[in-house]
Amino acid sequence: DSSVDSAAATEPCPDAPEPALSLPADDAMHEEDVEWWYWTGHLQDDEENEYGFEHVVFVFQVGGVYEATSIHMALTDIGAQDHRFEVLYAHGELPEILTDSFVLEVEDASAIGGNGSDVLVADFEDVSWNLAVENQGAVMLQHGDGYHDYETGGYTYYYTRPRMQVSGSLSVDGETREVTGEAWFDHQYGELTQVSSDGWDWFALQLDDGREIMIFLNSTGSLLHGGSIRDGDCVTEIDPSSLTVQESNEWISEETGCSYPQKWEIQIGEENFVIESLLDDQELPNSYNTYWEGAATVQGDQTGKAYVELAGQCD
Repeated sequence: DSSVDSAAATEPCPDAPEPALSLPADDAMHEEDVEWWYWTGHLQDDEENEYGFEHVVFVFQVGGVYEATSIHMALTDIGAQDHRFEVLYAHGELPEILTDSFVLEVEDASAIGGNGSDVLVADFEDVSWNLAVENQGAVMLQHGDGYHDYETGGYTYYYTRPRMQVSGSLSVDGETREVTGEAWFDHQYGELTQVSSDGWDWFALQLDDGREIMIFLNSTGSLLHGGSIRDGDCVTEIDPSSLTVQESNEWISEETGCSYPQKWEIQIGEENFVIESLLDDQELPNSYNTYWEGAATVQGDQTGKAYVELAGQCD
């Protein structure tokens, strides 16, 4: 079924391709090697403290050889310059495949929802949250129609809800506060084993002028780079020839020895954006794939907030 509900429509875009996926049906889990539901975002509490958060569920069904569900949770307390995280695994356990929604749980952590209305529950490292996340605006179908064949092998279905409104409670060291903010949601699934091992740089920009921009770079070279822009209800792909990324301000993790840039100058056509992380140490060491996932700011021709993921930086 190639139809998409009205929330995912891209008719305002000129020459928008026919969607390769159907929503809300494809919010549900699939029978694919690798799948993830990804929420990252920026929160503020009632005392104007600011936080970045990550809440991610991975499901692995690799050729019947390896089955597992994993939930990654992280909180960046920007004022305290503190980063805490937890990575949970349920080996040999898979969620139930539902019709048009998902119930994803490992221990006390969960992500339950569908059709752009989700609830995230986390409890780790003296941090817990209960967040309601609600979609705003058109869905971004990545790679044009939501599907892409990788030159290095494999394929992906990939779509984004790039500006979801967040409300709920956040507890840090026993003190609970109400929080509000905005989240970015990615859902990606397919034959992703090869591209996951290759690594990538990923940028999610929520600009103050109302636009959202996703940018990706394959970390092993220039085989795969590009992205998309949502402007109102119009979603358009970025021409790879118009995109350059220059990185600087290297930070080396004392725990892993991995190095990560902390500042990026991104040129898209005539526009220039400077992305800078809000805390150096936003690394998530884990047994499957250590990576850096961090809250950041946007300056340059436009201002805004961003999240950056750096995977494949560790040899």
